[in-house]
Amino acid sequence: MLERDVTSPVASAGHWRASDLIRSDGEQEPVGTVSIRATCPLTSVSIPQAAVCRMIEKQGRKKTIQSFTTVIAGGRLDRVMRGEKCDEPLVSGLPHVAFSSSSSMSGSYSPGYAKINKRGGAGGWSPSDSDHYQWLQVDFGNRKQISAIATQGRYSSSDWVTQYRMLYSDTGRNWKPYHQDGNIWAFPGNINSDSVVRHDLQHPVIARYVRIVPLDWNGEGRIGLRIEVYGCSYCEYLLKFVVDFVIFM
Repeated sequence: MLERDVTSPVASAGHWRASDLIRSDGEQEPVGTVSIRATCPLTSVSIPQAAVCRMIEKQGRKKTIQSFTTVIAGGRLDRVMRGEKCDEPLVSGLPHVAFSSSSSMSGSYSPGYAKINKRGGAGGWSPSDSDHYQWLQVDFGNRKQISAIATQGRYSSSDWVTQYRMLYSDTGRNWKPYHQDGNIWAFPGNINSDSVVRHDLQHPVIARYVRIVPLDWNGEGRIGLRIEVYGCSYCEYLLKFVVDFVIFM
């Protein structure tokens, strides 16, 4: 069995060309290793030991991926290549500067404390006034595919949100409301300050910014909020399809 490395250079996304993966003589089934280098819109991508492809039909040259490991900026993309869910927590690791809001009661109630299950500051975000003009915003730094959202009230308090809307944006200026079943969707929120209520999105959205707009809150308290948003890097999401295209074309 003959094995050799084949490198497929990239002209531009969507215009990749892959060489014939492996050739062997006689009746032996060809198996080989492919090395691909690409440039993602967000980061450089290197795929050492990228794929082991098996030829199923000699003449038709149909191929399947037996294994596929990708390294992106030191982070593994195995889960995407295995078809795993796009469901990473995107908020918990962000710095305070990634959060902003319409207002805050004081520094200890600032939006940077609005992280699920965290107790820093006053235990979450609360605006200076509880009315329908308040919002909490998160900047992920780059575009993400967003698959779910979860909320929690301000720790050990009477402050929680019972209903809210989610807006999203790529610029932080032009906002789109999340739609579901053909309507601008109002998410059911919390019934106390400490339980977590999660909603999986009916369809994922792609955005750099997310803004939560409280619509209603506990009548015996005020707006209080901690959040988590789940998803994955949009760049990684695209790479799955681009690399699949390279291997199967």
